[in-house]
Formats: sequence, C-alpha cells, structure tokens
Amino acid sequence: MFYLFLAYNLILFLGSVYIDSNQNDLGFLLNIKSYISWAKYFTFLGLVLFFVAYVVFNRDIRLINKEVKKSKDEHTMLKAKLFDMQEKTGADPFPSIEAPPPHPQTPSRESKDQTDTDTDTNS
Repeated sequence: MFYLFLAYNLILFLGSVYIDSNQNDLGFLLNIKSYISWAKYFTFLGLVLFFVAYVVFNRDIRLINKEVKKSKDEHTMLKAKLFDMQEKTGADPFPSIEAPPPHPQTPSRESKDQTDTDTDTNS
C-alpha cells in the first residue's frame, strides 16, 4: 500500500517540477489547461488510496490488539493452572537448586614440583 503512495507522490512531484520548468511558455500552459480535469480525478484517486490505507491500518491494529489480548488471557490461564497444580501437589514450582560440590582440584605442575622438593628436604 505504501508503494502506491510513493508512486502517487513521485508522479505529483515530477509533474509539478515539469510544469514549473515550463512556466514561461504560454503555449505549454494553455495546453496543460486541457488536463485540469485529469488533475481532479488524480487527486480523487489520492483520497481513495488514503482512505483504503486508513481502513487497512486500523483493521490491522484491531487484529493485533485482539491477538495480544488473547495471548495475555492464555498466559494468565496457564499461570492459574500452574498455581492450582502446585496447590494440589504441594510441590515448590521452583525448587532451590543447590550448587554442585566443588570438584577436587588437581595440583598444578608448580605445586607438584614444590611438594616433591618438600619431601626431598624432609628425608
């Protein structure tokens, strides 16, 4: 739809630039006078395009709002079902997750060398 508006406005702009560039040519201006009735139809077409775009835009907004409301209602319903299930089972929906026990660290090469030298000096 917006491409039609772009084409419509581009034609109007180019037409006005063309007429403006020939404004001192009386023959051209008198010839253009015969096309004034076309200008009325062309502007009426612009109004029709505007009205159609307005209707389509409002319809799309209403459809989007319906979808958002439907999604929110579904979200609320699912939360209520989850709450009811939790009440029945008495289970915590988000059990606390304990951190895993730390992994035993393997001694690094430097600390291994250091312990070897410590045991050598103790002997």
